[in-house]
Amino acid sequence: MSGRCLDKFNQMTKPINSTDYNDFRVDELWFGYQSYDKENNPLIRSHHLEDCIYWTERYLASKEDGEWSSSNRVLNDGVVGGKL
Repeated sequence: MSGRCLDKFNQMTKPINSTDYNDFRVDELWFGYQSYDKENNPLIRSHHLEDCIYWTERYLASKEDGEWSSSNRVLNDGVVGGKL
């Protein structure tokens, strides 16, 4: 990456504003919002602050309850039903 492109990238990914909540932090970025846990691991990225907060809280609560296991979630099984 050239120096000018790298400078622009760094400017776009630098937090504009940061808000601390009890169990996580939300940074306002140039392209939306990103939440991080207490260990600074990225959690949820969204265009809207409300969505970022909602899904981060839901994710952390589910993870705490043990309901957010990747083994019991089906994101896409690749099966298409019905006749064409």
